[in-house]
Amino acid sequence: AAAPGGGLVFAAGAGVYLLNGTTLAGALAGAAPEAAVEIAAVPGAAGGVAYAPDFATLYVGDAVENAIYAFDADPKTGAPEAETRRVFFAAASGGDATAATPDAEATPDAATATPDAAAATPDAAAATPSAASPDAGAAVAGALAVDAMGRVFATAPERIDVLAVDGARLGALRTPGDQPTGVVLAADHHLYATTAGGRVVRVAL
Repeated sequence: AAAPGGGLVFAAGAGVYLLNGTTLAGALAGAAPEAAVEIAAVPGAAGGVAYAPDFATLYVGDAVENAIYAFDADPKTGAPEAETRRVFFAAASGGDATAATPDAEATPDAATATPDAAAATPDAAAATPSAASPDAGAAVAGALAVDAMGRVFATAPERIDVLAVDGARLGALRTPGDQPTGVVLAADHHLYATTAGGRVVRVAL
């Protein structure tokens, strides 16, 4: 994830690390990079990382706990406050998603969370998916993305969960028979997701 000031935040093991903008620019120019600084940690194994639009919140997926943690962060540096770690969203056993807010709407809003025809059928340029079905126990939040309204999009078994800013689950974008592995929100108002089957799926938002 991009951090304020041109830095880069990434996950490794249970930790989340920051390469600041100066170090990253030097590394790209061929200079020996300084060691990345650990800025956060989760109980299990860190997965996807993403910032809220104002950089005041850092979201970190945990592939072992099947949860997403939120940290308060410094909007100027992106550095999170370790003591503010809290569960933003958790998944029940078997991969079923549950929201922190128990009465959250489970049906996706047609204008925001329902995939269009392009999502149900991958673009013609997309690779043909493999016949292998995804692991039923695939981890939640291996990849995260946050849109301009603060909604969080998190990969999960055969779907991408759509979460409100309070962690309530708004709905899901389904990828039946295939496991999403990456998610990107593009300037053309589409979500693009890669899958374990080799597809690139496009969804209008």
